[in-house]
Amino acid sequence: MTTPSRSVGQHHGDLRAGLLRAALDLLHEGGAEALTLRAVARRAGVSPGAPYHHFADKDALLAAVAEDGFVRLHAALTERCGAPAARLRSMCAAYTRFALSNPALYAVMFHPDLGQSPTMQSVAAAALATFEQLIAAVAAVSPRPDPQGQREAALLVWATAHGAVVLQLGGMVRPLTPSLDDTTRLPAQVAAACVGVALCPADDDPLAQLTQGAVDPPRRGDDPLQETPPAQLLDAP
Repeated sequence: MTTPSRSVGQHHGDLRAGLLRAALDLLHEGGAEALTLRAVARRAGVSPGAPYHHFADKDALLAAVAEDGFVRLHAALTERCGAPAARLRSMCAAYTRFALSNPALYAVMFHPDLGQSPTMQSVAAAALATFEQLIAAVAAVSPRPDPQGQREAALLVWATAHGAVVLQLGGMVRPLTPSLDDTTRLPAQVAAACVGVALCPADDDPLAQLTQGAVDPPRRGDDPLQETPPAQLLDAP
């Protein structure tokens, strides 16, 4: 019996899109482990060899799914408007909601094995397009005047959102702060934190101060607890 997916793939020349839809369905149901070319072909209603016309192996399929994920994320961040700080806050909240709503897809987008795929270049291009959106939003509010500093700030903003998402998806948020384990509250708090990171001047970066010599790292033997009498420690402000 001919299925609708088979009809689309054979008669409309949209086999690749049909295979990607099938892959996303399987991903949602069983995670990346459920993604095999044979399983995708079965779900799409095509022959077992059909996926090989578009994907050389599972890595290539994962790369295509990841690229599609970044395209979707790019779209989710595009329709954001308002004052610069409000726009950045809205983008970061949307980023967090996207990840929490698509945990399996998000995991594939940052899958460590993607670098082994020959199609990684297309994934990197889609990810960069998303990052460029973030850079523009951060640059509009950042006190850092130089483009390099703004890119660094944007990377820190992305790291803040990504780290919060990984903690939440890994089940770490609830034990630490149950009040944030919510699809509405967590994105709002992450967005506020991201704006704070974007507004931080480069001079307030402790790592930058260390590398510039503003703060001398402790030397061997310079243990203040050994050199300062206990009474003075208690009296110190």
